[in-house]
Amino acid sequence: MTEFGGLIRDFDGQFMCGFHGNIGYSNILHAEILILMHGIQICWDEGLRDIICYTDSMHTIHLVQYADVSTRHYGNEIAITRKYMAKDWTFQLCHTLRESNMCADFLAKLKTRSTSDLLIVLNPSAELRLLVTADSMGVAYHRDH
Repeated sequence: MTEFGGLIRDFDGQFMCGFHGNIGYSNILHAEILILMHGIQICWDEGLRDIICYTDSMHTIHLVQYADVSTRHYGNEIAITRKYMAKDWTFQLCHTLRESNMCADFLAKLKTRSTSDLLIVLNPSAELRLLVTADSMGVAYHRDH
């Protein structure tokens, strides 16, 4: 099973909301595209209009910015993402290192505890709050592969 998770923070790095879900038997690229798509949709729906979106997937950035969606797997998800990116707001898509994605990884692992395809997290657990605080302070993590 392939899980995904994302996090929305304010400009001070504080938790606003998180989300996670399960896409069944798929691959990490599909999960990365869905994270971006869902995150952008949530930001728009919540009225957030000055967004910097970070992903550790350069492949996803390239696909969303340049791919011919008519010939690509996940073309529909990429087209939806582009539609939101083109709306009237300030939106930047940036690359980050995998080590900076500990909160998103934590949220992705929560899926094993839920039966929902997409679940919004408004009140973070104590463990997630600690990860958010550590991220906002710049704590570096070593990731096992």
